[in-house]
Parts: sequence; C-alpha cells; structure tokens
Amino acid sequence: MRWDAIVVGSGFGGAVTAARLAERGLRVLVLERGPWTAAELAPYFRRVRGLLQPSPAPHPLPKVTAFATALRRTGLGEPERPDLAVAWGSDPDAGEPVRNAAGVPQAGCVHAGNCVLGCDYAAKTTLDLTYIPLALRHGAELRALCEVVAVGRHHDGYAAVWLDHVTGRRWRAVAPRLVLAAGTLGTVRLLLEARDRHRTLPRLPATLGSGFTPNGDQLGLLRAPPHLDTRRGPTI
Repeated sequence: MRWDAIVVGSGFGGAVTAARLAERGLRVLVLERGPWTAAELAPYFRRVRGLLQPSPAPHPLPKVTAFATALRRTGLGEPERPDLAVAWGSDPDAGEPVRNAAGVPQAGCVHAGNCVLGCDYAAKTTLDLTYIPLALRHGAELRALCEVVAVGRHHDGYAAVWLDHVTGRRWRAVAPRLVLAAGTLGTVRLLLEARDRHRTLPRLPATLGSGFTPNGDQLGLLRAPPHLDTRRGPTI
C-alpha cells in the first residue's frame, strides 16, 4: 500500500495535519514535536479557532456566580470567562442540535458537567467532530484499532508497520511523508525502538527522550458546599 503521507495519531497534531494534507489532494492514511515559535503558529491557531469556534458559556450558572462573588469580596475584580469549544445551543435544558463549522451535527450543551472526561452528549467540539471529518471528506482514510509498532526509512521515504487489533494481522505501508503524532510517550517510544531495537532510524540523536517531565498540574477534588451544586455546567 502506497500513500503520500502516513499520520500516526489522531490527536490535535495528527488531526490537523491530516486535514490540511488531504485538503491539498494528498493520499493520507491516519493510523489513530520541533522548535516552533508562537509567532509562527499564530496564524494556524486562528484557523483552528475558526473551525472550533470557542466561546464562553452563555447561560448563568450558580457556581460561576458564586466564584465571581468571591472574587469581588477579595478585591480581585471580575473573572474572565474562557472561550470553550462547546456547542451551546439556545436552551441548556433542551440539548437542541447545533451544526458546527465542519458541517457535523452536535447536541447542544445540557450542562452535564463531564467536560474533562468527555461529553456524553457530543456537545464538546472535539477533533473527531471537526478535523477528522474534514480529513475524511477530502479522501483521507482512517484505520481505528490499529497500533503502529514500528517505523523506519524505506528507500526515499518511510515505512510504518501496525497491528490490527480486530483481525490480529500486521500491515505495512510506505509513504514519502511520515507524521508521528502519537502523543509524547507513544512517539518517543516508536523513535527509541526505531533507533535502538529495529535499527531502522539509527541516526536519531542520543538525547532523544531526555528531559522528559509529566504535566505539573494536579487534579484537585473539592467537596461542594451543600448550598451550591457545582456539578452542573462546564467544568472548565
């Protein structure tokens, strides 16, 4: 199987890349990082914003009102409500459908409060509702449950070998472009194995994988006061 580009991973980097390559007529196979500066990425962030169309929550929520009151009492002023990639709809109790900028229907937000783990109602404007459909619409092919287990050079391009977890078979594809967007751990693992185990990318630097640190943020679980239901509404 020969392609113009193989994209490993369908997260933010993989989804956006697959969509843009497919838009330009390349044959893209998606099999579910580089010193950039903010100035270079700014126009692309604007394009992503145009597709995801984030906006603050339009409906008043008790927990947001309580937070704003607490800020005022401490002299910190008014809170700034962040833009959220959520399809709001006009009535949070109805969950009426909304069509996003990619033309994919979503249910309106019903304030279920499960944003962090993933919306049960598809009101969260995620990559599988925007960039992945855009890539598929332009001819990209997405293979789910396919785990890439090896990558390397192949003549003037690259090869990727993956395991199909449905059939148990292994497959191999080649392309002049290979995009590794399998997350920090997945991408580094593939590169380390290509350098040290399979010897298919032996010239990768010795510093590969060094300086790694997990996200410093910690998830805090607070018990809500009895007079305030903090579970309703977006959790961001």
